[in-house]
Amino acid sequence: MSYEIVDTSKCQHLLKDGKLPLSAANSMNYVSSCISQPTSWVAQNYELYNIYDLVCKYGIDEKCDLDLTISNQPHCPGGLGSMLQLKSTAKNVMYATRELIPA
Repeated sequence: MSYEIVDTSKCQHLLKDGKLPLSAANSMNYVSSCISQPTSWVAQNYELYNIYDLVCKYGIDEKCDLDLTISNQPHCPGGLGSMLQLKSTAKNVMYATRELIPA
């Protein structure tokens, strides 16, 4: 296997809408760290979603807004941190075989 270290923007086409999806309920430390560096790639290219867990089993599939002039917590239309069960289509990719398995 060969690889090349490239600028993050070179991989942007791999992300839906070119944005890094993050859990609104569980990513605020990371987001805060990144937006404290406003010219960083993440600060300019993240989106918060109301997905509660990393395997997309719980939450609401909706975008959330973050307005730090109002609150340090994101605002999600369905309520931040929803535990509603999702019909997840998330899959894990097995590195050695590239087999897709349910997350």
